[in-house]
Amino acid sequence: MSISNQAMTSTANPPLAYTKEAIRGHLQHHATNGPAYVQIQATKALARMIGLYDEAKDAAGRTKDAALDKTKSKFHGLKFTGFGAYKKAVDEAKAAEEQQQDEDDEAAKQEDDDVP
Repeated sequence: MSISNQAMTSTANPPLAYTKEAIRGHLQHHATNGPAYVQIQATKALARMIGLYDEAKDAAGRTKDAALDKTKSKFHGLKFTGFGAYKKAVDEAKAAEEQQQDEDDEAAKQEDDDVP
């Protein structure tokens, strides 16, 4: 059994320069040319490097907060101190809705009056 000199010689890649451009180029190469699992890891690393991951995380957080705000009731955070406070809060909410409706109706009426 003979082993050739080529099989016994180990090869090593030259060291990667410690610069942003060199690292980005190396990751871009592997994101394009590597096996699937390497492509995924390199793409994630590039996304973190250029800030896409943080932007997506912030956008997801804002979307989540907006959705939670829509699901909260008008009474979220109010301490129950009896039905009197509850009735007062309900009456205030109804009055605010009626006032907004009256303002909307008045604005619509003024727009109708402005039409020649």
